[in-house]
Amino acid sequence: MEAFSEELRDLNLYTDFSPVHLEGEISAKLVIPTAQIQRADFFTLSDANAAAANGALPVAQRRLVNTHFVNPADYNNLRELLL
Repeated sequence: MEAFSEELRDLNLYTDFSPVHLEGEISAKLVIPTAQIQRADFFTLSDANAAAANGALPVAQRRLVNTHFVNPADYNNLRELLL
């Protein structure tokens, strides 16, 4: 989500306030095209905690489906290339 990501940080800025400054810090923008996001699932914290306690996955309370999603199998024949 490039529009929401942070700029790269200057490691020499605010050195007195950064206890891990000597370890360095690397950040980068992630660009995920809209066509690669299939859906977004929403969970409640209580359902997620209950499912985790039972060793199961929580059930999504709400789901948004991306109408612009393109299945990679429709345009990628890498598997045929390797055979």
